[in-house]
Amino acid sequence: MNDELEILIMNSIDDIYKLNSSKIGEKNTSLDIRGVTKKEDRQRIIDVVTGLALGKKCKIKKINTNGVFLIIPPIQDMI
Repeated sequence: MNDELEILIMNSIDDIYKLNSSKIGEKNTSLDIRGVTKKEDRQRIIDVVTGLALGKKCKIKKINTNGVFLIIPPIQDMI
C-alpha cells in the first residue's frame, strides 16, 4: 500500500481539471479549496468531488472548516 499523500490545491473553478488525477481513489488525497473565493464555485467543486469519491467508493472528510478535505480510498478502510 502506498501511504503517500497527493495534495491538490485549487484557487478557482478553472482548476477543476486537477480532479482528473488518477491518484484519487488510489492514495490519500488532500483537497485544498481555500483559495476559491466565490461561494458558488466552492460548492460546484465540492459537488464534483463528492460524486467522484462516491464513484470510486472513497470517503471524504473535512479536515479544515475553511475548505480542506481528505479523500480516503476504500483500501484504507480495511486497516
